[in-house]
Amino acid sequence: MTRYTFLADRQTRHELRGMQCDPVRRPDGRCVVSVRMATALVVDEHGERYVVPRRRLRLNEMGRGGGELDRAGLIPQVTRVRIPPAPARL
Repeated sequence: MTRYTFLADRQTRHELRGMQCDPVRRPDGRCVVSVRMATALVVDEHGERYVVPRRRLRLNEMGRGGGELDRAGLIPQVTRVRIPPAPARL
């Protein structure tokens, strides 16, 4: 499931800053969004629904595919790549 973090602006209530939320989906599986108003309908962990600007939503790392998930599917395991040091300049 897709999970977003809501980045608030100056006019947003302080308790909504950094809110973890899920998009509300239509019966066909697509997210409920407004093209004209550039907003999305999201629900927080308490079940309350909010209409928020889509520009302020950020996809969480687990939803982005930023790493493999562990067996329970909860903790992303990031594969580390060793980058060799740059050659010394003379």
